[in-house]
Amino acid sequence: MVLADDALRRYRANIGEVIGGRPVPELRRYDTERRNLSFSYENTQAEGLWDPKLVIGLSENLINIPDPELSEGRSRSVSGTLQNTFHLSETDTVEAGVDFYDRTGVYDDADEHYREAASNIGVFAQARLEPLAGLKLSFGTRFDWQEFEGEGGFSDSYDGMSNNMSASYALTDELVLRGGYSRVFGGLSIEDNYEYWRSPDWDYAGLKAGESENFTLGADFDSGNLRLGGEVFLTKMQDARSYDGNFDFESRGFNLGATYGWEGGFARMTYSNSKVKVNGTLSSSYDAVDFGAPLGQVLALELQQGIGDSGWTLGGSLDLALDYDDVPDTAEEPIKGYEVISVFAEYVPPTRPNLRLRAEVNNLFDVEYADRATYGADFESIVPLMEPGRNVTLSLVSKF
Repeated sequence: MVLADDALRRYRANIGEVIGGRPVPELRRYDTERRNLSFSYENTQAEGLWDPKLVIGLSENLINIPDPELSEGRSRSVSGTLQNTFHLSETDTVEAGVDFYDRTGVYDDADEHYREAASNIGVFAQARLEPLAGLKLSFGTRFDWQEFEGEGGFSDSYDGMSNNMSASYALTDELVLRGGYSRVFGGLSIEDNYEYWRSPDWDYAGLKAGESENFTLGADFDSGNLRLGGEVFLTKMQDARSYDGNFDFESRGFNLGATYGWEGGFARMTYSNSKVKVNGTLSSSYDAVDFGAPLGQVLALELQQGIGDSGWTLGGSLDLALDYDDVPDTAEEPIKGYEVISVFAEYVPPTRPNLRLRAEVNNLFDVEYADRATYGADFESIVPLMEPGRNVTLSLVSKF
């Protein structure tokens, strides 16, 4: 598959506008191309102790900005996995195998040329068991060996072990408790091929291989018409690679969800509350770039109702983010909240169920807002990328 795009885009791909600083044009040309090729083999009907699977992939990305920087970023990744699933019973399996990747990132402009590369081989095993009625266990381990090449002839080797475990238990027919933990070796990541944040005296020897720890604890309730769910989570990354060395990153919070269904319709709500920290303190969107975003409290509501046997269905949704005031001193202002309403009407003729006519209005009240995960909303000097205003869509779909 090849995806190509050559057009005028915002000067900075993740920012609407920078107020102040050196003058830059509003738009510039981005000539991009992405190539993906994959091959896989598996037997979906396999049983017993022989159930192999092979996956091989190739990905290439090009970002070319011919004017004014004459810069070009190129990345290439080849990866593969060979594994076998051992079916111990109808419910118990063990997967084991080996995987690899080979990645290269190159940046060129009129004055500079940078290149980094990393290759990795890993072996892994993962068990999924149901030792008791209602109890599901999953646990596994892997070991990775990585070779890294940087600028100035730098090269080094890194290795590490990863482990994971999770369990769920049906306390009743309706209530399930679940939890999990993992520790992951991430190695040393290569730089972004779009713009190398590198100084000529970058101390590669000071960089460390990254690792992360992940914790989740939750519960799900399902009584048929009513479904409830929630979880608390914590992700901690140690020695993540940044533009000026290693740093520690943390994301923690909780998610809640509820769905109530009835004949011909349903109502659904999701709510999340999370914060991110860098090196132990609350983070701005700049400090946590490439790893997370200061999301705060985000709520979504959805309602849908069919009108008898008429073929008509009406519905709508509300996306809401509350003001986020827990910004650090490195930011310039709190992140403003927003409320966005969208509605739709859909008609499926009772005598022609293969046809579907749908009219929808997204952002009904034409709210000007930036999605909470968008970079830069906590800085007065940055105009973030805004979401589309009111837009109306009419579609007719026929299945045959």
